[in-house]
Amino acid sequence: SLDVMILGLHTVGIGSLLGAINFMVAVQNMRSIAMTLDQISMFVWISYLTSFLLVLSVPVLAGSLLFLLMVRNFNTSFY
Repeated sequence: SLDVMILGLHTVGIGSLLGAINFMVAVQNMRSIAMTLDQISMFVWISYLTSFLLVLSVPVLAGSLLFLLMVRNFNTSFY
């Protein structure tokens, strides 16, 4: 049952990563041509920064969960 929970965390991580990429692409592509990046509201900046941090941190979590699955199922010695 713990393996299913770890796979569930992988699924949540994939969803978060895809959502963050979607928001970053939307901010870049959906703004007006005349609007520069310093004219965007603070909410959009903070959401963009949060999405960027998610893109940086979720692959690290996914890698550690993969190592944990390999330790549990294939008796490797990562941890």
